[in-house]
Order: sequence, then C-alpha cells, then structure tokens
Amino acid sequence: LPHLVLDGAVLAATSVGASEVLVHVPASAATGMRRSIEERQRRDLDPCAIDVVVAPDRFLAGQESAVVNTINGHNPATPSFVTLRTVRERGVDGHPTLVQNVESLAHASLIARFGADWFRRVGTEESPGTALLTVTGRWPEPRVLEAPLGVRFGDILSLGTDATRSIAGVLLGGYGGGWVAAAQALAMPLTEEAARKLGSSIGAGVVVLLPSDICPLVEVSRVVRYLEGEGAGQCGPCVNGLDVLANAMELLAIQPSALRNGVSAIPMMCGLVEGRGACRHPDGVARFVRTALYVFESHISHHLRRGPCHTTAQPFLPLPPAVRRPAR
Repeated sequence: LPHLVLDGAVLAATSVGASEVLVHVPASAATGMRRSIEERQRRDLDPCAIDVVVAPDRFLAGQESAVVNTINGHNPATPSFVTLRTVRERGVDGHPTLVQNVESLAHASLIARFGADWFRRVGTEESPGTALLTVTGRWPEPRVLEAPLGVRFGDILSLGTDATRSIAGVLLGGYGGGWVAAAQALAMPLTEEAARKLGSSIGAGVVVLLPSDICPLVEVSRVVRYLEGEGAGQCGPCVNGLDVLANAMELLAIQPSALRNGVSAIPMMCGLVEGRGACRHPDGVARFVRTALYVFESHISHHLRRGPCHTTAQPFLPLPPAVRRPAR
C-alpha cells in the first residue's frame, strides 16, 4: 500500500518542517513507487517534494547512516561511525534528517485519519496497535500477517504447545535478532518487551520456525558466514572478529572435533565484537550466535560427542544468491 506509506511520510515531513521526502527502496519496488508518486503529483496532494532513491542490494543498506550515505553518494550502503554526529543533526546534504521505517509511517497515517483511540483498540497499554510479521516455516510458503500486539504468539500462528516437538527453535527479528526456544516463543505475548526478556527482538517482524529435522548448527553457520560477508569492512570487529566467529561456527557445524575446548571460546569471541563496531552490525551477529548457543545447547552437545549431523536436507534459512564482493 504505497500511498499509505507516502501519506505517513508527508505527515512526518510536515511535522518536522522538512521540504523533501526521499523514499529509499530496493530496485524491485522503485517502479511502483515512482508510479504512485506521479499519481499524487497529478492531484497536487503533497506540500513537499517526493523522490525515489534505489537502495543497494546489501544487508546494511537500511541502517540510517548507510541510507544517508547512499543518498549523498558517499560510500553507498556503508554506515558511518556511531561516535560521529547522527543523521538527525547532519544527514542528507548536511541537513538534519529523519530516517523512519515504512511500517511506522503507515501507522502514523492511519492514526492521523482515525485517531489515537481507534489505534489503541487493539494491542496493550504499553504496546498499542498491530505489527506486520513475515513468517517462514509455519506454512509451505512464507506469509505476511498483521497481528495485534500483546496476543499470544502461538495463537497468532494457530499453534498449540504440541507443536514444539516439530520446531527446533524460533528466530525472532531476522538475522539481527535472536533465537528463542519453541515453547517460550509460542507462549510469549507479541511485544518487543517480551521478546527482549528472552534475549531477542521483534525488530523488522521477520519470524522463522526452524523444523526439528534440520541441523540448526549448519543453518546458523551459513547465516553467520553470510553476515560476515555483508560487513562494511571499515573496522576490526567486522573485518577480523566476524570472520573468526564464522570460522568457529563452521567448525561446530561440520568439524566439531577441531574445537578442542568445545564452544567455551565462542561467547568470548562475541564479547570481543560487541559494542566495538562502527555500527551495530557486529552486535546483531553476536546476539544471533549467543542465542543459538543457548537454544541449541543439546544439539551442540550431540555434535561435540558424536560428530556432525549427516543430513541431506536442503538449506532452510533464506539467503540471497552469493554475490562476489570487492576485496577489502
């Protein structure tokens, strides 16, 4: 619903006194978004200019300083160091800039239409409204759901406690989020607060139910190696730390006997990258790994005692096709 998002973006621009809205979207969405903007221009709907910027196909492209760098033409899809001035002070062309996600903008446009009381008819006092969830592993194909916040997660997915036998773990928040044990995930209310108590995050609403017949350590190692390759390559935690972490997870998955001290060193590796990067990318990878070590503890013990799983299952967690990155 591009016009719902654009309504919210124009509302935000009007609220902060901005003269321009820039819509940062992947190439696949750019044509449709430009068509929607042209429809609005023909009707003279908006008090500010709206333009489209195509996002590079990179994991970090949506980080707020990376967005601004793409728009400014400086190091596209590369975050700025967190210790520097934020984009709220100095962003696009040096001006203060608001970077906001499309779901929040869509909510803002609906609240403007129908009011806060309408919005609070669902959800909780602390977490009103709804959230969009992209769910993989519950049905044959991924689905996008809109769910009221505060509802039991298992009820949203129409799953009872007996479903936990077929679920190895639940990933909340995508690859920057964290793993949660199936029983805990299905019992928790859908709120950010509940997810954080379990060491994860709702984040962008990406949810994956990993089947119990898939080796979770192989899947985790695949994703960690992908995330290592998606780093910006501008600080030690990304260039060195994530590579060491990816190597350790690959050994745990396919050659666990090579880990002489088991997994005891892996949490220490996570600690060496957390809070030290130019952006929060290393922190997200560390959380992904830490939570996997906890949720898949029994599977790790199996690997260390008996060796890796011998499975012919196809890779489950979705990753984009391999892209050859420039040497760093």
